[in-house]
Amino acid sequence: MMALQFVLLLAPVAVQSLVYGTRKTPMQQHPYLEHLQQLCGDELSSFVDEGASFYEAVDHLQDFKSQLSNPCHKAMFNASGAEPNKLIFKTAAWQTGTKSGQNVSVDLTLVLGYIDAPLFYNMPEKSPLFKTWFGIVPSRKQPAPKGILFIHTGGPRPSIMSGARGALDLFEEDHWEHIIENYDIVSVDQRGMGLSGADLFEGLVVPDDPRDLFAVAEAGYTGQLTAQVNISGQSVTALCYNLSQEADFFEPEDWANLSEVSYYLDQKMKLTVACSEKYDRDNGEGGTYNLLQYMGTEALVHDLEWLRLSLGASEITLLGYSYGTRVVAAYSSMFPKRIVRTGVSGVMGPYADILHYAKAAALNTGEILGFIQSQCLASSTCTKNPFAEGEANEDGFYFDGDINDAVDELFARSSGGGEWYTGTCGARLPLKNLLAEMQRYLTDTAVSPVRGYQEKTWPWGFAALPSLIFYAVQNPCSVTALTGNRTSAWFDLSVFSLVPALDMTGRWSRNQVAAFITETARDSTMTPGLNMFLLYATAAHGWPQLPTPIGFDQPQVNSIIAQALYDERTGLNMAQDYKIRFPNSSLVSSLSGGHCVGPDHGFDANALLTRFIIHGDQPRNAMVAGRPLKIDFETGSEKFKAMNFSDN
Repeated sequence: MMALQFVLLLAPVAVQSLVYGTRKTPMQQHPYLEHLQQLCGDELSSFVDEGASFYEAVDHLQDFKSQLSNPCHKAMFNASGAEPNKLIFKTAAWQTGTKSGQNVSVDLTLVLGYIDAPLFYNMPEKSPLFKTWFGIVPSRKQPAPKGILFIHTGGPRPSIMSGARGALDLFEEDHWEHIIENYDIVSVDQRGMGLSGADLFEGLVVPDDPRDLFAVAEAGYTGQLTAQVNISGQSVTALCYNLSQEADFFEPEDWANLSEVSYYLDQKMKLTVACSEKYDRDNGEGGTYNLLQYMGTEALVHDLEWLRLSLGASEITLLGYSYGTRVVAAYSSMFPKRIVRTGVSGVMGPYADILHYAKAAALNTGEILGFIQSQCLASSTCTKNPFAEGEANEDGFYFDGDINDAVDELFARSSGGGEWYTGTCGARLPLKNLLAEMQRYLTDTAVSPVRGYQEKTWPWGFAALPSLIFYAVQNPCSVTALTGNRTSAWFDLSVFSLVPALDMTGRWSRNQVAAFITETARDSTMTPGLNMFLLYATAAHGWPQLPTPIGFDQPQVNSIIAQALYDERTGLNMAQDYKIRFPNSSLVSSLSGGHCVGPDHGFDANALLTRFIIHGDQPRNAMVAGRPLKIDFETGSEKFKAMNFSDN
């Protein structure tokens, strides 16, 4: 564990003066751009083509680094992780502590601060400024010998605490000293999330106590536009909070019912439009803009480029997990020249169309469940009910069939919105709710009922899932009481749900989306992955913001793809498509499950991933890491019986 002690507040700009949620924000030229124009005027005339964008100009200046005048060189590179450029980055607080492993301990400092980023990221010459917060663990040597190591741990969600403060947990202990000696470790609370979500609230004042500031970062706000939160004793609400108090908004109980889905989509459109209007801003020049338009991954990678400039770093290495793989792909496509190397795991597919992605995500979940089923059928014990009659069943519901019969029975009961449960238990258990419970067994996270991995390979949830299926068949009313509540749809009004709509193309009509969803929900080959499918398919309708699709190809960037064979949220087919888009990469397939690889699972592939990121040792393409291992269903059943289902 990391022992952390808070120390004094650093505030080049008084933190208590940061008041968010104002409706009028001035258009201005970014002060750093003005600074460059003053100190690099001759170089801009000599090395940069007329009409070049700001980012192209910076790129050219870095190409001619050795030929820059002393003032221009200082403007570009006289900064570091310990002393960022104050025209871009403002330090707010820092934390010191010791990270201790089994054999190694290292001292760390975590710096919290924000960049003044151009909200209109392509127009730094005339844009409101937006405060995007970053966490930095500065290298012991300054400036950092190997530049920036940027880590995004997925989501989309705030990543400062898991990425910067938790960075070393991603690596074996023998890498720790090398990382701290050579890299500024950087992570971000991307726009609309964590500390960078402050502008979504009305009149929010950033805490002036560093303890409170870190508490906000640790809270992990995910951009809920109807949220009410308590920060340093002040209760604040996001601008759309009142909408959630004035109306009910629920998901369909039966996603195969066209009228239910159509009604839900109509409601969503009405509410997202009403909510979005609350984020219209006066630009001070007689016009308006919408804040939510600038919350996507395209904005994030530009913010990361500004962070790189603020540290004076010529080089950057990127490591992305899950959604973080899209961040790596987008940055690689946009700013490839400064990248040393990249690594990704849990690859989200490089697909432009959102409905295409939705279907690919559903198929992946179906493949995992099919793998578990095939392993179960090959087992001598898994296909049979692990419970004796009377051991774990409601009266009259002991099940005497095999695992296939149990699966068929569960799906039949939950079809049609789970109406069967109404007559038996007095409440519905929709299929989506049932599948959400099953999905928790496909990885090892804080919400997983059965924790840990079988010999660092399969999540123990894989082995426990058949027991859950028999239990659910035998205890319909108990399961309904825990999982059958009607699902609120207010989370659809969040930056988390907005990002896919911004990142991918496709704004389909209500009738098109409703037909696509209901046809998929009726398809028995697709229904096992219904939850992952709906996460993206529902984003294809409702948001009035324009898509800002991210880039997804770069032939030169040196990369490694470490992908679990049965990854809970992304598939090996997605990793193979990523390899096609980034041909200068090595694909390592890990004989493991869960989500992404790590030190505790898929560790052979993770060792190759982290060694490449830190030292550049690139493995050969098409490697298979790990060893074949049968799922231990007998132990999985024991683990399921040992837990209290009602508490999970």
